[in-house]
Amino acid sequence: MTSSSISASRPASAKGRRPRIFAIELLRLLAIVGIATFHTFLLTFEQIAVNGPHAVLAAAQAGATPSFFAIISSAPLAVWLISMLMFLGAWGNHIFFMISAFFLVPRLAQRSRHKGFPREEWKPTALRIAKVLAAVVFYVVVLMVVNRWIVPIQAVGGLRDVILSLEFVWLYVLFVLLAPFIGWCIERCRKKWCVALWVLALAVIYGLNVYVAISGRNFFDSLSILDWRKQMSALTYFASYICAGALGCAWQRWYGHKPTVAGNSEDADNGNAAFDSSESNTYPDVGRTAAYPNKVARVDGRRRADSAGTHAPMWLTRRFWATALIALILVAGCIVAFAAFGGHFGLLMVLSFKSTSAFSFLFAVCSLMCAACPSARAQKRSLLGTEWGLEHLPTGDTKSDDTEYGARILPGNATKSVEALQGRGGSTERPLPGIVTESDGTLQGLGNSTKKPLWSSVKAFCRRAVEALASGILGFYIVQALTYYSWIALQNRFADPVAAHVASAFAVGGMSASSGWLVEWFVVEVVFSLVFVLVVCLIDRFIRQPLLRLIKLA
Repeated sequence: MTSSSISASRPASAKGRRPRIFAIELLRLLAIVGIATFHTFLLTFEQIAVNGPHAVLAAAQAGATPSFFAIISSAPLAVWLISMLMFLGAWGNHIFFMISAFFLVPRLAQRSRHKGFPREEWKPTALRIAKVLAAVVFYVVVLMVVNRWIVPIQAVGGLRDVILSLEFVWLYVLFVLLAPFIGWCIERCRKKWCVALWVLALAVIYGLNVYVAISGRNFFDSLSILDWRKQMSALTYFASYICAGALGCAWQRWYGHKPTVAGNSEDADNGNAAFDSSESNTYPDVGRTAAYPNKVARVDGRRRADSAGTHAPMWLTRRFWATALIALILVAGCIVAFAAFGGHFGLLMVLSFKSTSAFSFLFAVCSLMCAACPSARAQKRSLLGTEWGLEHLPTGDTKSDDTEYGARILPGNATKSVEALQGRGGSTERPLPGIVTESDGTLQGLGNSTKKPLWSSVKAFCRRAVEALASGILGFYIVQALTYYSWIALQNRFADPVAAHVASAFAVGGMSASSGWLVEWFVVEVVFSLVFVLVVCLIDRFIRQPLLRLIKLA
């Protein structure tokens, strides 16, 4: 195989753009599912907290038949599971904001060193905001038509209802507006004392959140929107946006050639990494940097990884963040189990109360970094590629099953012989892992050459499906907020008959007799959430995005 054929066989992304990071796309989609699942079980969780752990006993003493909510309140395992699902609400919101900041803020931080930065950035920032507002207008108009002629929708009855229902979308618009300033500050605040001060600020914010969760959970909804306890939600998400931006800058300094995308460097990254199908969630030019980030050079005034050194620090590896995420889940699970089985339902409310949950924030940080950082195998392959004259590039090739980072051979090095490799410790009898050689002794490529075409096709289809659905985040976020009461009422139409069977079986044979129906109720709730996500994301992908793309607002 010649060098030209090697180059020709390399998969090319559409329109010359770099492939998107699949793990980030999957995280986006999981965040959507988490939001839907949270809202599906929210009413049940609130009723559990009101009933308390002894609701069945209280009903028996009063001579009444226990309600479904009373029954589920007396099932500690069910209470534990629903309480764990309550972390998904704030977790999903954090993920939305964090993904956007993780890819947008580093690019702005780098460009903040250029002269005329404020003047250059106001147009891209205005375009990002216009795209969000265009999506809001689209869905408000569509839902107003539905409300007028098909079925009533409470949240689109008036302008005030629309504004209040989309509070998190307005927060996102505000954060995007402030993103250039955030990038400017982060670029100039890299000292250790700045990091320590930021950690202290986060500790103060979540300390106040604990106070809000303990003191205000019983009357929080009745508070004025201007009350400081209400504003803590905005401050909390703003803190997560800044935190993700800072982490994104560190990630780009180690793994990225530059925190932008191929093609249109001005507007290709529209900043909607969390909410829309922007190009900000793309692979950076990892090249040698993924394998050798410790030896650096000054390029455009920034630290760049060079061709000798060691791997990235431990805290920038997927294993570190995956371990931290698993540890956090275990800790949270144990605390929730203590509260659920011990009857401390007030503690359950405090742990996951709205945006105050520190666990949800930490879950989001670990999830994002786990998705963004390359695996140990990817780093080893990058190290191998740089050692033997290979360039480690994220080609998005679905034929590479063991890593999301592809690899290709540089044409100039494709004729490196096995004898030359032997001089550096190579062997013709035991070729380098994943490298295919031919009779002329030339390196032909990396990856598993024995992959089955069918499996590769299935993987490619799944990748495209996830990316298509994940691109509908903005549409889903708007629709679920504006139609909340309507789709929850629809969900109850499917779940209430099963809940009635749970109560009937419990009246006859107790908890053991109703356990099967209880499992079915859980399945119905989860399946409805998944179907709702699928329908909304498909509508957004094939209707809203193409229409707004015609006017360059998608």
